[in-house]
Formats: sequence, C-alpha cells, structure tokens
Amino acid sequence: MILKKTGHKYLLSLYHRVDDFLSDEISEHELPDTVVDFCTVVEKILKIKLHNKNPFLVFDITLVKDNNVLSIIALKKEKDIPTSNFRNILDRFKIVFKDNLTPSEAQALLGIYKVRSHLKHSHNPDNHIDFNADDISKKMGMVWGKISKIAISLFGEELNKTKKPKKKYTEKEFE
Repeated sequence: MILKKTGHKYLLSLYHRVDDFLSDEISEHELPDTVVDFCTVVEKILKIKLHNKNPFLVFDITLVKDNNVLSIIALKKEKDIPTSNFRNILDRFKIVFKDNLTPSEAQALLGIYKVRSHLKHSHNPDNHIDFNADDISKKMGMVWGKISKIAISLFGEELNKTKKPKKKYTEKEFE
C-alpha cells in the first residue's frame, strides 16, 4: 500500500467527487452514487492509515489456517491475503488512533456504510433501510472534516482544495 501518484488517482477522484457533493456542487439525485463513493474513500483512507502504522492491521487473519499468522503474512505477498471488513477496520482504527473519531462519528460512519450496503446489495429483502437523503448527507458532512484531515496527512498538497460541507450534523444534533 505504498502511495504512488498513479496508484491513487482513482481514490483522489472519488474523494473530490464526494467533496463536491458535500459542498452542494453536485445535485441530490447523485446521492446514492456519492454514498458508495464516500464509503469507498473512507474505507481506503482508514486502511492506508492503519497500513502505514502497521501493515498487519488491515488483514483478515481469520482466513489464514496457520498458528503463526504473522509469519504467514510476512512470507506471502500482501495482495494474496484479504483485508478485513469495514467494521473491523473501523474498530481497529478507533483503538490505534484513539482521538481521531468520536463515538458519534464512528456510529455515523456505520450508519452510512449500512446504507451503502443496502444500495449495493438491495436484492437482500431482509436488509430494509429508510433512506433519508438529508440524514445521510448530514452524517457524511459530520465526519468529512476528519476524513479530509486524515486524507491530507496522507496525500498532502493534492487535496488542498477541500471544501467545507454545507449540510452536517453537529455532535449535539446527532445525539
């Protein structure tokens, strides 16, 4: 997960698309696609940050059938081992980077990710969800500032044009 200019152009394009949506430069009918893009950006940024801290933090070791998981991961190529799901990545991120996300922000991220899963896998009839566009937009806006700070720490000057979300919950409103 070494950051190379050619290796993260797509992630940066998604980042800017979400940033444009949250600053009201893209219309509401783009919300479903933006939710999916938002979750992709957040998940990748959290994984990159964890990977930079310790590469083992992003892997799903439950699938490795060996007692010495660390040596298996070290000997294999990273691309051969699946990464953890979003909930595990978020939990690990909260443990490793304690002060980066509040419990309300983490809860908002899980709510947005649930909507994303419904949008991508809506064929599942048990996965009922109320899609409130204003609520989802505000939740994304609520955490976007912190996600942007993390992204800027990873990508630097390329994200210098980050805009402020127009719609967002405050911590107090969210509770």
